[in-house]
This record gives sequence, C-alpha cells and structure tokens, in this order.
Amino acid sequence: FGQSIMLDVALFIPSIVVGTGLVPLSFNMYDAPTNEAVIFSALTFLPIMGCILYSMICNITGVAPRGIPWISESAEMAMGMVPPSRLKEMQEMQEQEDKK
Repeated sequence: FGQSIMLDVALFIPSIVVGTGLVPLSFNMYDAPTNEAVIFSALTFLPIMGCILYSMICNITGVAPRGIPWISESAEMAMGMVPPSRLKEMQEMQEQEDKK
C-alpha cells in the first residue's frame, strides 16, 4: 500500500511540470504532438511501466519488490519497516551501544 502511494506521488510530479508550461505539449486531436511532448511522455511512461513490470514479476516469484530506488525505501519507512539498506546501519549502532 505504501509503495503505491509513493508511485502516485512520483506520477504527480510530471503533471506539475506540464502544468507550469515548461514542456510544450500539444495533445490536441487535430495537431500532431511535438517532439518534446513525445520524449517527455516516453520518459514518464517507460520508467513507470518498468516499475509495474518489476513489481509484477517480484510478486509472481514471491519476492518483495524492494529494488525500486528511493520509492521502495520510502514506502518501507512509511509502513514502519526497516529497509534493508538501513538494517546494517542499525545493527552496527546496536553493537556499538552493546559494547558500552
């Protein structure tokens, strides 16, 4: 659930960029889209599709999808879990406290 919220936030950022007018999009049914619009759309769609496919494959194989940079770690922290990247740090801190 937390990862889906983080993906929603990541999807919202491109709409903000489009809303500011930094990327001139022309998706009128009578006009062909500009080159910038096609590139921006591809740069938005392809990473999202990659995340979806990665998550689906991980779920099918029974593995937690923890390999999406920034989003997986943020989602685990939001759910109160300790991400694997921080687990080692916490164990080292615990060992140092135990030595004292």
